[in-house]
Amino acid sequence: MVFTFGWTGDFVVRCIVRMGVRQGDKFLVLRVRPRDELAEKRFQEAYRYVVEFLEKLGVDYVIEYADVGLEGDLRGAVARIARLVASEASRGVEEVYVFLVGGPRPLVVAALLASRLLTPMLGVPVKLYTAMEDSPELIEVWSGLLSAPNSVGEAQIEVLRALAEKPKTVQELSSELGRSVETVKKVLKKLYRRGLVGRRREGRRSVYTLTDLGSLFLGVAEALRGGGFGSEHRS
Repeated sequence: MVFTFGWTGDFVVRCIVRMGVRQGDKFLVLRVRPRDELAEKRFQEAYRYVVEFLEKLGVDYVIEYADVGLEGDLRGAVARIARLVASEASRGVEEVYVFLVGGPRPLVVAALLASRLLTPMLGVPVKLYTAMEDSPELIEVWSGLLSAPNSVGEAQIEVLRALAEKPKTVQELSSELGRSVETVKKVLKKLYRRGLVGRRREGRRSVYTLTDLGSLFLGVAEALRGGGFGSEHRS
């Protein structure tokens, strides 16, 4: 889990409570480099609050923080965050969670852009969340939307269209579309990485489903192909 961090640990603790903690989870806190001793002290107090909370849970965990410089433009900050997250993701994680819940706005934007950069590259889902200041509920950000392709090939549209009817296996898609199993697998892999399809296990089979993002993307693609967005009303 990756968190943008400001002057309070409350937002981080809320996220941890909401998502839960598993043995061996790692938490990366992103902060803007403090400008003076007072700022450093405030951060350390807030950070200690999060550490003490994790200790009470009685599970193995790793937490660390990293400085993100915001001098000049955001390119350096985006690159640093992307490298930090990619380094952790390369160790075999199944998903990456990024929480945009604290810190100055440039830090939040840099983390968002880094996630956009990483989503098509990591090979695992990158899930983003944010939250209201006065609510414990998390709001999921469609990270896949940030990396949705400008266009897709005909084979990908066919698969999305078929999955819009109902969830299907690779074999069912292959038979229905008249494409080889290997071709369908390659198409599904691309769509899965983009967040356009989901996957679940049913016994020994993998069943693929159309995600909300996939449904949105298919609707837009179909509308563009048809020259309009469904029924049109003009006054």
